[in-house]
Amino acid sequence: MFYFFGWGTLHVCLQSLVVYLIMIFTPREKQQVYIGFYVFVHLSYVHIERVLYHFGSFDLEISTNLMLLTLRLQALAWSYTDGGRDEKDLTER
Repeated sequence: MFYFFGWGTLHVCLQSLVVYLIMIFTPREKQQVYIGFYVFVHLSYVHIERVLYHFGSFDLEISTNLMLLTLRLQALAWSYTDGGRDEKDLTER
């Protein structure tokens, strides 16, 4: 990954690290809100940086992989929150 994206790979590491720290230090009932806010702000920062400094170029950059990671981390947060609820509070399918 570092070969293709260079130091942009640190965005992946940073985003994952911050999400796991949020999961450790915040209450399970509200962490999906905090994680959702953080991952979308981080992704927006990367997109704005891309537009400001690399607009129109065809360089490989990390935002595509970061979009996928954003969705996966958001799904992880919601799954972890739902896993902590009582079974009677969940809807049946």
